[in-house]
Amino acid sequence: MRKTVNIMSFSSLNDESVEKKYLKYIGAEERHQSELTELTNLANLLSEYHISTDNFYIFYSIPHIGKEFDILIFDENNHVINIELKSSASYEEQKVKKQLLKNKSYLKSISSNVKLYTFNFGNNTVYKSLDDGSLSKDVISSDNAFDHSDLYKALSNFKPVVLQDIDSLFTPAKFLVSPFNDTEKFINNEYFLTNEQENIQKKILNGGFRIFGISASAGTGKTLLCYDIAKKLIQLGHTVCIVHVGIFNDGHHTLKNRYGWEIVPIKDFNPDQYKNFDYIIFDEIQHANKYSILKIIETLLNSNVKIVVAGDPKQVININDIGQGYVDYIENNFGKSNLKTLTKKIRTNKQVASFIKRLFNLRDTAGSENMRYNNITVNYFNNETDGIKYAKTLIPSWNVLTYTTSNYDDEYNKIFKSLEFQNQHTVIGQEFDNVAIFMGKVYYYDNDHLKVKLEEESYYPTRLGLFENITRTRINLKIIVCNNSEVFGKCLEILE
Repeated sequence: MRKTVNIMSFSSLNDESVEKKYLKYIGAEERHQSELTELTNLANLLSEYHISTDNFYIFYSIPHIGKEFDILIFDENNHVINIELKSSASYEEQKVKKQLLKNKSYLKSISSNVKLYTFNFGNNTVYKSLDDGSLSKDVISSDNAFDHSDLYKALSNFKPVVLQDIDSLFTPAKFLVSPFNDTEKFINNEYFLTNEQENIQKKILNGGFRIFGISASAGTGKTLLCYDIAKKLIQLGHTVCIVHVGIFNDGHHTLKNRYGWEIVPIKDFNPDQYKNFDYIIFDEIQHANKYSILKIIETLLNSNVKIVVAGDPKQVININDIGQGYVDYIENNFGKSNLKTLTKKIRTNKQVASFIKRLFNLRDTAGSENMRYNNITVNYFNNETDGIKYAKTLIPSWNVLTYTTSNYDDEYNKIFKSLEFQNQHTVIGQEFDNVAIFMGKVYYYDNDHLKVKLEEESYYPTRLGLFENITRTRINLKIIVCNNSEVFGKCLEILE
C-alpha cells in the first residue's frame, strides 16, 4: 500500500542508497537528484514557517494509467492540495498552466475541493490554478515573503491525514471510458489517454505510413485509442472510415446515426468504395477471416488511403480468425517500425487480472501474493437449468455473457443461450463494470492447466470464448459454475 512521508524527515537523508530504499519502501519509483533537491527546498521552507510536513504523498502515480503528481496531501474532509515542483527559471508558464489543468481533471473526480499549485524554485514563484483555468502567481522575495502567498495560507489551515488506501480513490473506471458504453463521455472528451497511448496517437496523426499496426492485449485501451485517433483525424478535416470486425452495438449506432461517423461492419465493407478516403481504421482486426482480410488490405494498398489495423492477437474466437497473422504480415512486408504494442493494463484491475491468469494456469501465481479477490465471486449449481435461472436474476445489474456456438452442430454451450444474455461476438471491443460468465461440464484441469474436453469442443473454441468474455470485466466478476465440482473447487482454491 502507498505510504505517506514526512518530507522534512525524508529530506534529512544524505545517503543516496538509503534514499532509494526509502522510496521503494513508500511505493515510489527512483527519482532524479534534482527532484529530491526541490523536495528538500520545500521541506526546509515549510519547516521554517512552522507548517506541518507530515503525511505527504510524494511522487504518487495513478495505478495502470501512469499519471504522476509530485505532492498530494489530503485532509479528513477529503480536500486535496496538489503541489508540483520545478527548478528552472525559464520553465514556461504555459506548461505550468497545462499541467495543473490536467491535474485538476484527475483530482476533481475524487474530491470536490481541490487546490493546485506549482512552486518553481528557479524563479522563486508560486503559481496557483484559478477556477477559470488561468494562473495567479506569488513571487517569493525579501519584500514579499512566503507567508504572504496563497500556498502558505492554504497549508497553514490544512491538517494532512493518511488515507486508508489512496489507490482505491483512483480506479481506472473513473478516467477511462468506452466509446460504446460511455458514448456521450467519449464525445465530450471526458477521458484520458496514457502516455503510451498518446505516443502511438502522435505517430499515427503524423502520417508517413501506408499501413500501421497496433497490437494490444486485453485491458490496455486499444479500442478507446482507435476511436480517439478517428475523432482527432475527423476534427483535422480527414475522411475516416472505421471497420468494426464484429457485430454492431448501441455505441456504434449512436456514433454513426447521431454524430455522423462512418462506421461499417466488416461483413458490409467493400474496399473499392473507400479507396478515396484518407484513413481506414480496422478495429478488432484479429477476428477478421484470414482468407479474406489480406485481400482487402492489398486492395486498399493500391490506393492512397492510410490503413490502421488494431487488435489483440491472442483473442481469437474462430479457427479461421487471422489472429497473430496481421502482425506477422505487417512486420514481414513493412517492418517493425510500422508496429506498436500497447502493454500497460489500464482497464483490468489487479484482482481480475490475477484471477484470470490463475484460472487458466493454477501455477501462475506471480503477483498474486497476499491478493484479496474481493471483487470476484463463484456460485455453484448442480445443473445448467438452475444456473441459468440464477443468471437471469442478475440482469440488469450484471452483464451475463455466454458462448458463440455453431449454427449447424449440436454443441453443449448452446444450453446457455438466452435472449437475455449476450455472447462473445456481441461484446467484442466492449467492457462492463459487472460481468457474469458460465463455466459448464466441458472444462477440466490437466497438469494444472484449464482445458476443454475434446468431444465437447465447439466450432468457436470454447476456451478462447471464455477468455474473450472474462476479459470484458472492468470491476466485478462472477463465475457461475454448472455441473462441474472440480472446476468449482479449483476456483475456491484460487480465492482462498
